[in-house]
Amino acid sequence: MTETPVVTPPTTETPVVTPPVVVTPPVTETPVVTPPVTETPVVTPPVTETPVVTPPTTETPVVTPPVTDRIAEALATGNSSKLIEEDKLTLLQSATKIIQGTRQQQQALIAKLIDDSTASTLDFTKDSQTVSPILSTAATPLLVSTSGNMLASISTAHGGRSLGYGKDLLGQLSSTSGSNQTQWPLFKRSFTWLVTGDAQGTLPATVRVATQSYSATNVANLLTRLGSKATAVTCAIATSTNTCWQDVDVFVFGQNTPASGALTDLVSSYLAAGKAVIYLHSNWGDSAGGRQVLNAMGMQLGGYGGNWFAATTGFQIASAQTAALQRQAADRLGNHETVLLALLNGTSANFASDTSLISKLDGIRTDMVAQESQGIDMFVDSFLQKPYLDAQRRLVLWADLVRKEVDYAKVVRSNANEVLKTMAADTWSFATRGYESTPLSFGDWMPAASSKLATIQNWETIEVTIAQASGATAIGRGAVPGKPVQIEIVDAAGASLGVRVGFVRTRGNPLAQEKYLRPRYPDIHQAALTSGKTLNYTTAWGGPLFLSYSGATAGSTVKLRVRGGTKYAHFDFTRTPTTAELDEAVQALSRADFGWQTSKMAGGEVQQTIAYAKSAIGTRDPKSYVVDRLKGMIFDSNHLANGYNNIAPSTNVANVCATLGWDCTGSVHRAPNVQHFVGWLAACGFLCSGNPSDGSAGLSPGWGWWHELGHNTLIRHMTLLTDNGGGCPVECDNNILANASALRQYAITNGSENNSGDRIDHKKLYQDIVAARATGKTGAELQADMFERFWTKAKKTDNSMRAVHFQLAFIYTKERLGQAQPQPLDVVDFIGLLGRGTRLIDSTWTAANKSSLGMDLYTSKTISNHELLYVLSSMIIGRDMRQMFYHYGIPLSSTALESIAAHNLPQLGPEFYALVQGQGNQLEKGKWVNLATSVPAYPF
Repeated sequence: MTETPVVTPPTTETPVVTPPVVVTPPVTETPVVTPPVTETPVVTPPVTETPVVTPPTTETPVVTPPVTDRIAEALATGNSSKLIEEDKLTLLQSATKIIQGTRQQQQALIAKLIDDSTASTLDFTKDSQTVSPILSTAATPLLVSTSGNMLASISTAHGGRSLGYGKDLLGQLSSTSGSNQTQWPLFKRSFTWLVTGDAQGTLPATVRVATQSYSATNVANLLTRLGSKATAVTCAIATSTNTCWQDVDVFVFGQNTPASGALTDLVSSYLAAGKAVIYLHSNWGDSAGGRQVLNAMGMQLGGYGGNWFAATTGFQIASAQTAALQRQAADRLGNHETVLLALLNGTSANFASDTSLISKLDGIRTDMVAQESQGIDMFVDSFLQKPYLDAQRRLVLWADLVRKEVDYAKVVRSNANEVLKTMAADTWSFATRGYESTPLSFGDWMPAASSKLATIQNWETIEVTIAQASGATAIGRGAVPGKPVQIEIVDAAGASLGVRVGFVRTRGNPLAQEKYLRPRYPDIHQAALTSGKTLNYTTAWGGPLFLSYSGATAGSTVKLRVRGGTKYAHFDFTRTPTTAELDEAVQALSRADFGWQTSKMAGGEVQQTIAYAKSAIGTRDPKSYVVDRLKGMIFDSNHLANGYNNIAPSTNVANVCATLGWDCTGSVHRAPNVQHFVGWLAACGFLCSGNPSDGSAGLSPGWGWWHELGHNTLIRHMTLLTDNGGGCPVECDNNILANASALRQYAITNGSENNSGDRIDHKKLYQDIVAARATGKTGAELQADMFERFWTKAKKTDNSMRAVHFQLAFIYTKERLGQAQPQPLDVVDFIGLLGRGTRLIDSTWTAANKSSLGMDLYTSKTISNHELLYVLSSMIIGRDMRQMFYHYGIPLSSTALESIAAHNLPQLGPEFYALVQGQGNQLEKGKWVNLATSVPAYPF
């Protein structure tokens, strides 16, 4: 057996995290899922003879319950509007019966395989993947780790038999010297079942085997060990034109199986002919072809990194996992049955302390989301997994009928049966169809009037500017509750696309309080868009439509055709809106008949409830609020302080850049990935950082939102001397941008908005300098003394540490620009120049340009943050700033000092611009203090 070398996943990539299905999805953006190729017609290999099929001996067919004509029509169309009250019970009972029958099949098969003689330990190592059922009703887990990761699965999808492993267990067990020998009894049974349909039967004397990207020797050795013999069939089993498939008993696929448009349908046709298929993965990596093979088997491969990032319990089965526990771990339909019976028979659960039934609702939802995310209408479309969704289709229709009666204002947690029904109706929403029922109210997600909004019945062509490689962006149209929107791709610009409702990360927990305040999952419902196919998209609660995208080119334009949406208070400044468009948005804001207001600008998007938007706007002109305040005072201020190129540099900045020979407008200075703000609910506290950054307030320029935006855009020159818990780390560094935004707001409003001037402390910096100078020390000794009293964990204060950047900025205005008093906009410009210099060092540093960046003696671009601040500020100001850095307590290496000395810049004597305490924005009240010969008392 040849072992595949272990390759460590790149640490620069973020592992894909499978979103939890309970209450709050993750904050990271979900990538667009491109629909699998299983929607194309099934390609059936030519049949020259009737294959001999050995039926499974452990299963009986699940009988589909009879239905009325009404229900039959609804199951075929997804439209429940003709269903009546009595159909609720029929739908729930029939869905429960299907789940129970399927569960009995799965349990019977697993019981034949796993007992006290076969249950054993396992170690797949972290260099492995998970292989789990793509639907709980299409396959069942076979090997489940101690922590619950599914390492292998088994299926009778399409009438065949299949096994999927996240590690090459067959190869390990093909000899007695391989790993995981304790698994031999179970694997022997599993493989025997795969070939014969009887787990405890006898293998035939010979087994005809064909392999794709897998060792035929391993298979032959395994069969020899099992007492049989392999007959190798030379057959291109991954090619749909092959005519030799009927001569094969067992099809073996490995990780390197090449992907193709017909592979999933080809493998499913083998299964439909009663053939046996096994897939064996090798390591933590991905496999496009492997995913297609597994899809045909009703299974799916795990995400990026597989088990590499898992704890040991994620890829091992411990000795404590008895046969009973292993069978229980494989029983994924048990939870389905439990919650369905609770809905049928009632429950006395106390949802204030026990929410286990709710997580069982989510297990069923996972099956639905798997289809919805691919843009599949599981009622109308023909697709591979459709036969295994009979129960789920019934539950979606049942949820429609229940939802029509829901008034969230009247639902209380103490009424367990009513809450469970409401939670189920919320959870089993399915958007990729032409109909979905609406509740009687929408909580604070939408006003009641929204369901009566008119929709645009003509096809519109909508152009959407793409800001980055992947993400989500508002398209300027809303979905009206219960009314279908049709969406088509005109030009995908090379990206994979999807549609979703909103871009929020927290939506509250209906069970966190006695009153049921809002729908559980009103947003997301992400559905892939496919070229050449019209997506019908209907949500019970409506909301702003967002385009999700991946594999995109920043700056490209996606074109969509949309029908059935509505216009609402959306302002898009990533393009130049017409007067008519702005007027329409303002009117929609005034009407407040749609629940949300959205805004787009370079580097940022805002989504907030209409109530919060109106509160934030107050009596202001709505257009001015969006343009001047959201864009101007939040995003523009941040971008100016970071030196991004979406705003043209000032004349002073352009002159400095020209003098230094810096490219200050190139692509390296492009604004970062879009920062989303959501004004509705906060994931933590009152305002919470991240992307999206969310808060329990409307969006308005002020410390809170400046602070949160700063978290996601700060540049490393702001993070200083953080060893041993000292210095200016997170929660200090990001507020340099908040201070700059407050200063700019004061300037552009001519002092009428004086926000957070008390959040910077120049006086403490000065007083510590006074104390250090009083020791009589100079140079490096002065620096060391000042460091201890100013930057250490015990003595530092955030507000005073941030004053260092602004003191440097004040000196820039005096020494470089010749200003008697610092001008606020030039102060912000200086910080933006530091940002430009940082990016040039980090992204464009060469031996040829390092001198222009003040790094003459450095042999690489590696430089500490505090020395980066020294060399850049010296170059920008045009003075050797070492004396000031000694006074600030910032240590400097000989490399840094000699690099700046090489430029023969005059050394600047120590000076300080004192401001009135608590009036950090009011630069006009300040006073220069010369520290060259003495240190006078602080003037204020």
